[in-house]
Amino acid sequence: MIRLGPEHEARKTGAFELRQKVQELVFDKSLVSDVWAVPSGVAILAPTPAKAAAILQNKTAIENLFGSAVVERQEKWTYFIIGPIPKKARCLENFCDPMDGLLSEEIAAVKEIIPIRYMNWIRRSQDDQTFGHIRISVPEAKSNKFLPRLRLFGEAVFVQRIRQRQQPIVCDKCYGFHTTRTCARTPKCKTCATEAHDGPCKNPTRCLNCRGSHSSKDITCPARPRRVNGVLIRPTGAKLHQIRAAGAREFAKTNSQYTPNTSQTPSSTMNIESRVFSQ
Repeated sequence: MIRLGPEHEARKTGAFELRQKVQELVFDKSLVSDVWAVPSGVAILAPTPAKAAAILQNKTAIENLFGSAVVERQEKWTYFIIGPIPKKARCLENFCDPMDGLLSEEIAAVKEIIPIRYMNWIRRSQDDQTFGHIRISVPEAKSNKFLPRLRLFGEAVFVQRIRQRQQPIVCDKCYGFHTTRTCARTPKCKTCATEAHDGPCKNPTRCLNCRGSHSSKDITCPARPRRVNGVLIRPTGAKLHQIRAAGAREFAKTNSQYTPNTSQTPSSTMNIESRVFSQ
């Protein structure tokens, strides 16, 4: 990953040009499979972990080329909830805050095996209760080494692993349910779901997926894939047709005074979306 500031000039550069720039700095162009823009900067894809490590050997050269940039390996993290833990631990002379170094000392043995990136009270424990729970994050590759039980401040505590649920991905280009990087569809307006246009949109809000009068990123959209027994399920073609018909009626009722601009009508592109979505 190349971390860039929000106003960095490289954000205005195309993906192919970015890839060429990075390939010029490494001794073997095959080390870089692809490069694309992401919210935090630029993502570099390597074919294998070994080649990713080889790219990192050129870390300084890449940072100097881009300027005001930080190159680092993207790491996946696993989160654990640990508790109950006293919010004030009784020491020899008085009560101490566990977060003032005491907790780090208690889990020192764990930190020798697994690096811990983040450690703090969970939101529900930020109250006046005597005991609470903390959340810590460790590298996913080493998370299986984390102990299922711990003793902290002389007491046994539970360790619960947080299972991350995969959420439906919404494309930032066409607002369909797929990744932006592989999207070859026509850019859409995030407000009215028509072809992307310059300037602020003055049209009513409309969802590209269900045709209803809400944002295309609305998590309550009826056309959004749903999780069933841990698996994301998309609506069938017939079900999607029903959802869109109902959404269109809702939109027409809510925006009865709205007259669409014929140059921006999304009918043809939406029909394409319908065929692709139902596959």
